[in-house]
Amino acid sequence: MLTRWLAPLAAVMLMAGCVATPPAPLELQPTVVKSLQQYTREYVLQPGDQIEVSVFQVPELSKASIVRPDGYVSLPVLKDVKVVGMGVPALNDYLKNACSGRLVNPDVTVAVVNPRAAFVAVMGEVPRPGAVPIREAPTVAMALAASGGVTRTAGLDGVAVIRLTEDGHLTGYVVERKNAGEIAFYMAMSNFSLQAGDIIVVPESGRSQFVRFIQDYVNAPLTGFNQLAQPYFQYRIVELVH
Repeated sequence: MLTRWLAPLAAVMLMAGCVATPPAPLELQPTVVKSLQQYTREYVLQPGDQIEVSVFQVPELSKASIVRPDGYVSLPVLKDVKVVGMGVPALNDYLKNACSGRLVNPDVTVAVVNPRAAFVAVMGEVPRPGAVPIREAPTVAMALAASGGVTRTAGLDGVAVIRLTEDGHLTGYVVERKNAGEIAFYMAMSNFSLQAGDIIVVPESGRSQFVRFIQDYVNAPLTGFNQLAQPYFQYRIVELVH
């Protein structure tokens, strides 16, 4: 493993600290790759989450509960319900069906009271891949520094940020170092602001046709993204049904 980015990243972050908010535009324009299909990301319940279940006009069935270490919550009438690993819409539908035997067209609403802190994720050729709280990594440069820099096998010809945009498409922003100096590349990394849920991909050295690789990834993301997101973000990327 190698932290050869740490020193230049630290220098860039010091320079970035002098830049007024919002950050300066990227000095290198990224290549943008969008998925063909649309997706949404769901919050997935885990132990420690506090949820509030409300049944309209039936206060005796409404209750705030904390997901126990065994993954269950205790709810009136329904007693213990296993919710760990479920998205909020799925739990909402489950409780609505469960209440249908006692109520006519029950109006059930599930809300998460204390959602977990927002994260970004760094994957690929970094010493410590995984989640980084966005408050500690508002830019790509800071996220990479928090992940230990890059390894000896990392390629710096393209670093990508994959984001689920408001239109429901997974979008890969690939910043390529071709025909640009290192300072311009580092400044681009420093000025690239992140959003909660972003995934930063550092490629292997020598990987050919990196943009095509990212294009394939954003168009077939569910397995890889869910493996990364499930333990860290606790979100699920789900294809929209048309």
